[in-house]
Amino acid sequence: MKHTYSFIHAAGALLLLVAPGLHPAEPGPALTALGAKDGKPEPQPAPIAPLVPLPANVTAAFASDIQPLLRDHCYKYHGEEKQKGDVNLAEYRSAKAIADDPEMWNKVIDVIRSGDMPPSKELKMADDAREKLADTVEETLTAALLARGPEPGPPIIRRLTHAEDRRSVRDLLAVDFDVAGAVGMPEDPIRKGYDNLADALKIPPALTEKYLAAADAMSKDGIEWEENTPIEGKSMLRRIVFGKTNWVGVGDRGRISSSPDGKTWTDAPDSKALDTLVDVAFGNGIFVGVSLHGLRRSSADGSKWSEPMRGLEGEHLNSIVFTGKEFVAIGAGATYRSPNGKDWKRVPNKNAPTFATFGGRVFVGTSWRGRLLSSRDGVDWKDIHKCEHPIEAITFGA
Repeated sequence: MKHTYSFIHAAGALLLLVAPGLHPAEPGPALTALGAKDGKPEPQPAPIAPLVPLPANVTAAFASDIQPLLRDHCYKYHGEEKQKGDVNLAEYRSAKAIADDPEMWNKVIDVIRSGDMPPSKELKMADDAREKLADTVEETLTAALLARGPEPGPPIIRRLTHAEDRRSVRDLLAVDFDVAGAVGMPEDPIRKGYDNLADALKIPPALTEKYLAAADAMSKDGIEWEENTPIEGKSMLRRIVFGKTNWVGVGDRGRISSSPDGKTWTDAPDSKALDTLVDVAFGNGIFVGVSLHGLRRSSADGSKWSEPMRGLEGEHLNSIVFTGKEFVAIGAGATYRSPNGKDWKRVPNKNAPTFATFGGRVFVGTSWRGRLLSSRDGVDWKDIHKCEHPIEAITFGA
């Protein structure tokens, strides 16, 4: 039996809407370069314009609005002495340092605004301070983009053509799904006889809505698809798993929701933001969820959940899998094992990922900056690959 791992980039979101680095806009030079036999080097993409000095108010805001809040609320677990999740925010000592790493700081903005960080009572951040920190970091990243000015030329980021969309879904999922036809997208524009010129393959708002509709589509067999309405609720669902008879999703602000068909969702009663679950798994007839500070909860139906079990302060459980025999919860500093979601054994781990899956008798996980890791026991992890782009999630198929 052939096993494969599928890596899903969050920015691509299954449909792979954009194709970075495809250039130039004109087809001729690209074809010439591919067929060149005169020994001349292929043309290289134009470099990104260097960052000019940031405005004075932006550089000053780092010392007055960003660094003090980071020092008071973040450095304890993400500083020079301790780096939970392999993240050291103390190494960013200026607005320019933040501007030079937008990938990291966009993630920081997300976890601050979602309320996931900082989570502990001793590092609790007031709502106005939380918003101030996120806004100031965002303004710094925006100022950096404006300071660089317009790009000098290619590469041009474009969306995939409808034919490329269809082939991408087929290659990833082994399903022949007509993305454009399912939601009535207009035909790809033709420029100079080509349908794949970068400057023609843009994503206007109307087309964006079509892509979102395609992403929300439902299927019973992976071939025939129908449109679905958005999942109602004030908070986003970030992880979804299927049990014997229903789906269960967990997300922001403590939201837990279940559905018998993937269309109609019902939120679990009495869920609290303090008990927010970041991942959920199903096995042995029960759902088990995990979260920050070693939090673990279980449920037979996805609606009524056990009282939360908590672990060590700062020991965040980021991912949980069911191996067929037991639940394995993987976190920053320790791995927890349980046959039933109630009785747990804690084992200190090393170099743990931020998300993991299990298959083919091996654990594979993802971490910051595109790192891929593997482990035989979920405890000792080894780096196996460094991706050019960040990997948000990973799954196993047979």
